[in-house]
Amino acid sequence: MAITVTVANQKWFNEYKNGVGFASNPTDFALNLSGSIMEKVKVVTQIDVRWNGSVTASELWSADVLLGTISKNTGSWVVDGFSVGDYCAWSQNGIVTAYITITAISQSELEIYYTLSSGSITDSANAALIGLTSLEALVYEFGLNTTGESYNNLSKISQNTQGYYSGGIGIDSGGGRSTAFVNLQKLGVFDDWITGSAKARFLSNPSYDVQRFEIEHEFMVNPYYLDGELPNLQTGIPPQILSGSNTLNYVYNPEFRSSLSNPNTAKSILVDNMLGAVAWYDENFNGFNVDYKINSISYKEQATGNTASGLLIGTKTTVTVQVEALNRSFVVVDKLGAFISYLPEQNEYTNT
Repeated sequence: MAITVTVANQKWFNEYKNGVGFASNPTDFALNLSGSIMEKVKVVTQIDVRWNGSVTASELWSADVLLGTISKNTGSWVVDGFSVGDYCAWSQNGIVTAYITITAISQSELEIYYTLSSGSITDSANAALIGLTSLEALVYEFGLNTTGESYNNLSKISQNTQGYYSGGIGIDSGGGRSTAFVNLQKLGVFDDWITGSAKARFLSNPSYDVQRFEIEHEFMVNPYYLDGELPNLQTGIPPQILSGSNTLNYVYNPEFRSSLSNPNTAKSILVDNMLGAVAWYDENFNGFNVDYKINSISYKEQATGNTASGLLIGTKTTVTVQVEALNRSFVVVDKLGAFISYLPEQNEYTNT
């Protein structure tokens, strides 16, 4: 069976619907990235991890209890997910008969050396080896890729790597593994891509050989324009990454390890097959007709009432926006929101 990493559950929350902190309306969520640029979202992902190997018609094993070795005629213990230091269960005919710790793996990867913790190893004809080592570290890379783009975790704005990491996840201090969230740290030295935060925790063991984790990632949907595209932004021309049917898709690669310092224990999955539905300005989701339009926006300096050409720096501005509903009438319970963004200058694009 080798390494199996699967997404057990994923929910997408939108700050506009779920409130600041995403605490409202917990049953109101989407199953993919959807919404508009500049919105803040939170994706909650539950991931199951397991690794094991078993005897098959084409892969035969032999166990030498005197030498403390388990050999196979083909395949690879490393590809199956095993590494030095792993604590494993030995199963014969579907029944666990022993627990071992791997002390070495041969250069050919066909043979492991072990010490016996308990039980006994006798028959290897119908055997299986099941990894039980607690995974307590995570390296989490993500990207917002446009339609048709190959997977990558680079910021569209700065081309810097986007990702987080942490150890100490699900530590067992004597009373079982902790289920408390651990805040993840940023990968790399640059902050330019950070618009939120990420945290992870060990959640449960759905079965004795499966470890379930939960990752929460909050971020703002961006970019809405790129370096050199300010004239297009001012005249309502969308960037290529969001023009027509193009959209932003959330891709990610969580890698679980027994410890941050040991990449040999990595168990990962690359997810880049979930399509998004991200709208640019004057769009409803991705490419659909809008339900509303802005008829006018006016600005006044609050202190004097004098007309202004835009938001004022250093003093309060009163902004009046007239919005028209195109396909319905407004009702009292309708919610409206405004998103305000600072536009970086040229030197801020190049100086990350």
